[in-house]
Amino acid sequence: MKALPLIVMILSLGSKSMANKHRDEFNNSGHLNRVVGSWRIVSATTTNATGIPVQAYGPNPVGFLIFAEDFVFAETIINPDIPRLPNDDRAGGSLEDYVAIARGAIGNSGTYSVDGDGAFTGDRIVASTFPNFVGRRWSTDALNVTASSSGSELMERFVPGPDSLIEITWRRVTPQDVS
Repeated sequence: MKALPLIVMILSLGSKSMANKHRDEFNNSGHLNRVVGSWRIVSATTTNATGIPVQAYGPNPVGFLIFAEDFVFAETIINPDIPRLPNDDRAGGSLEDYVAIARGAIGNSGTYSVDGDGAFTGDRIVASTFPNFVGRRWSTDALNVTASSSGSELMERFVPGPDSLIEITWRRVTPQDVS
């Protein structure tokens, strides 16, 4: 019975240290990394040459961005309102179905880097649902990913071309997000 209070105390200390861990996250090589972890999308806005912002993946986008400790990342964003195909055969859709899917979803993966302060400095796309991105290296000239001071939010600002701006807000995944 005396062990129970000790276990509760150890667990509570561990959860407090985990809450602060993300502010100064170190990867397995000992370098500071402020973006490492799993993030859930909050919002995604695209602004083109007209200057009018559009919710590119709908008002309630679904997706995750994962920055692993080994400097590999994976990102998936989907508009949950994309119509389902008439059956479970991926090849059984119409041209209109595939256009909706291409416009309403994006997936990228590759490698990323951080500087000595742990700030994001760029990525290299290895695989993408948009083939033109494959092999591209994005530096902070085109892609900024900044963690909030609390470490609970990530802001992504991407300028893929002269007439396009994509701004995405991510929130660090919590146990409640995956239950």
